[in-house]
Amino acid sequence: MAHRDRMPAFRIREPRGHWRRPAVLALGLAAAGPAAAEEPAAWFLEPFPDVIAQAAPENAPAATGAAGAADAVAEPAADGAADAAPASDGADPAAVAEVQEPDVADPIGGPLTPDMMPDMVPGGPFRGSASLAEALGPAVGRNIAFGVVPTMSWAPITATLVVEPGDTMAGLFTDAGIGYGAALEAIESLQDVWDPRQLRPGQQVALTFVPAEDADSRATLVSFALDLAYDRRVSVSRNEDGSYAVLDESIAFDAALFRAVGTIDNSLYADGNAAGVPDSILLAMTRAFSYDVDFQRDFQPGDGFETVFEQSLDGGGGVVANGALVYAALTLSGETLEIYRFTRADGSVDYFTPEGASVRKALLRTPVDAARISSGFGMRRHPVLGYTRMHRGLDFAAPTGTPVYAAGDGTIAVAGWNSGYGNYVRIRHNGSTQTAYGHLSRFAQGISAGDRVEQGQVIGYVGSTGLATGPHLHYEILVNGAQVDPLSVQLPPGEPLAGADLARFQAWRGAFDAERLAMTAGEATLVAAAQ
Repeated sequence: MAHRDRMPAFRIREPRGHWRRPAVLALGLAAAGPAAAEEPAAWFLEPFPDVIAQAAPENAPAATGAAGAADAVAEPAADGAADAAPASDGADPAAVAEVQEPDVADPIGGPLTPDMMPDMVPGGPFRGSASLAEALGPAVGRNIAFGVVPTMSWAPITATLVVEPGDTMAGLFTDAGIGYGAALEAIESLQDVWDPRQLRPGQQVALTFVPAEDADSRATLVSFALDLAYDRRVSVSRNEDGSYAVLDESIAFDAALFRAVGTIDNSLYADGNAAGVPDSILLAMTRAFSYDVDFQRDFQPGDGFETVFEQSLDGGGGVVANGALVYAALTLSGETLEIYRFTRADGSVDYFTPEGASVRKALLRTPVDAARISSGFGMRRHPVLGYTRMHRGLDFAAPTGTPVYAAGDGTIAVAGWNSGYGNYVRIRHNGSTQTAYGHLSRFAQGISAGDRVEQGQVIGYVGSTGLATGPHLHYEILVNGAQVDPLSVQLPPGEPLAGADLARFQAWRGAFDAERLAMTAGEATLVAAAQ
């Protein structure tokens, strides 16, 4: 069997997702084989490096001719440099000689080539170049140099496998040379902890296995692990009896609060990002204020914002993840609006004004994020039909595919094609109020007539179906069957805090405001926990 056929059948993924067969493997060594050949004097250093400077030790014979070069003390030049190393203390400088790189055909010298890979039959002959011997360490190199046959065994290898589109856990493992049955058994051990079908592109799987000894055998799985979230890791290890043990770990990080303060000169998103606020927090802030603030018309240059949100930090103070928005304030034309995140006694979480009123309303005024109003409610010249008629809704210009949210809790009354509206959804919220959404590019999965939806649930995606000149959402609010202006309709508020919840909120808010005002803007502040 050719030596290259004895390479283990596994693949390691490069950082950019390509596969390669490694040239040199990490090998583990058992105790060296027959020790019949007594190790020569310590002053003999086997000729592994490309160029070796040698000096005879004290009381050693002087180097003469080719034989002297082979019997002289060798000291490898640092970093493979060709310069001769200085003679050791007490050595005769006149005895220093150089040994040139051996011929490639020399079994103990020259660069490593595939046909010179070692024969891995335990106890069998070991053949390889000096480069391989050097890679395996001085002890093995000494044995090779003197013809001693070491007994070899494979050591476990850990490879980080990056999941690409279409990959499965079983496919990753079999690609590494593990038998399908063994891979399936190991993966099935996760069923009570995590569904392997939830594997997503970009995830990394740390796989530890013992490579196959030859082309006719399979690799042995030792363990594997992957991060399910920034703070959760699951690992599976093989027991001695062949069963598998699963460990579901929660990773602890330092809890911190980050305070950002800024002025809105361009937009909340641009100026918020400049102040260190991530998009996820700005989105949560926009949604929480969207019941009362028109983000297209209420902002003026010089208006301000403040926000406090949770962060998870690693031991070095690096941000691992951003958490919930805890507090936000907008100063619009001199008036400041504040909201606080608070958990009721029943476990429900919402945002409240300083007085304990819920910011949540029965309906969202803007059921699509980061969109501008391209056409308001009222008479207008229709861009397709070319004549003036009543526009009974709001048009929000946004890129095709932008998610559209249900404005409130309710039941889908219509989900289908509706003439000039194109792909159309209408939701019945109560006996008198409905909302409608037109020109959708497509419906969200599972959206059909009769389905229950919750406020903020994705029901479709912005498009330009029907009578439309470009991608936008046409949004209507209907009261008793008649369309009304979504910007002027009075929406009933959510349930306010009361009783013990209100008292607990006011006590917490007082302590939090004192802590918030003591924070340095733009810096994370470690806390025991955030409410």
